[in-house]
Amino acid sequence: MEEPRKSVERLSANLAILLKEAQGALRGERDFCVENVSKLRSTIEEMDAVLREYGDLRSSQSDGAVQLQRYKSQLSELQTTIRRLRIVLLARKSDLQTTKSHHTAVSRWIGALNQTR
Repeated sequence: MEEPRKSVERLSANLAILLKEAQGALRGERDFCVENVSKLRSTIEEMDAVLREYGDLRSSQSDGAVQLQRYKSQLSELQTTIRRLRIVLLARKSDLQTTKSHHTAVSRWIGALNQTR
């Protein structure tokens, strides 16, 4: 079994990569898909399990406390990024609904035009 400090290091590194991918998606540089969300969720769940099992990590190892502080900072940054992603997705959803309404109206107009010929 991996020692707690190493687990926190590994999971923080994974979170940093996923955070960069999410931020890249906000800049339009890449896609952020369901697979990325699943990876984020499993990373956070695994970290939660490590923290529950080794709750004294903060006080027992100063290096562990530094890693936990880094993780906390990443979570804060992730929260902001997720809010921004949500706004982008809501805007995209609205755009898709508008496009769908437009296509429906055009389709009805064409149908009416064909009936009058």
